[in-house]
Amino acid sequence: MLSYDEDSVLEVLQETLSDKFQLVTFPDAEQALEAFEAGVYDAALLDLRLPGMTGDELARKIREKDSNLVTVLMTGWEVLDHDERLELFDFRVQKPFRLSEMIETVKKAVALSAHRSNG
Repeated sequence: MLSYDEDSVLEVLQETLSDKFQLVTFPDAEQALEAFEAGVYDAALLDLRLPGMTGDELARKIREKDSNLVTVLMTGWEVLDHDERLELFDFRVQKPFRLSEMIETVKKAVALSAHRSNG
């Protein structure tokens, strides 16, 4: 599950990640939340700024539906390590990021999801 605020970056991520992972993208947070079903997704990759609601709000709402879901924050905003919003995310990737960094983070997220499912 991927929801991101910049169409051009979303397209690059979709193209790159869909080669290695099954990926479903949403243009805004509300559509992502509406489509979300517990147990269907391994991970949610969310930008902090999304149309409709913030990424941390979306993370909170989808975690209420599935507490085992792995969440990845992708942001260009400066988020300090003690920021309480980070508690909603298992991983964080700071923009600008290298695609190889994103692929490795998604691999870790999928592995954590499998661990939680077997848990």
